[in-house]
Amino acid sequence: MRYHVEYGVDVNYQHPEFLTTPLIASIERGQHLITEYLLKHGADPHLRAGFSTDTAFVVARKLKNVQALALLQPYRKSLWTRIRELLA
Repeated sequence: MRYHVEYGVDVNYQHPEFLTTPLIASIERGQHLITEYLLKHGADPHLRAGFSTDTAFVVARKLKNVQALALLQPYRKSLWTRIRELLA
């Protein structure tokens, strides 16, 4: 992972076949060190996975992944903040 990030691979890339982000995949697989690394390197926890409406927060909550939820908490935005960003 580190190699790819250091050489400029987009941490938010969604593969057209798998339609998910590396962050969501790391949460689904319980790879907490990868989740933390991706967040520290700019992974967007608000991106939705492919055609789904699920964000990293939703996936972590559905899986009851408490450790991932703790890692995501500092990146949580209120609904009003997100609406203002969309309208700006």
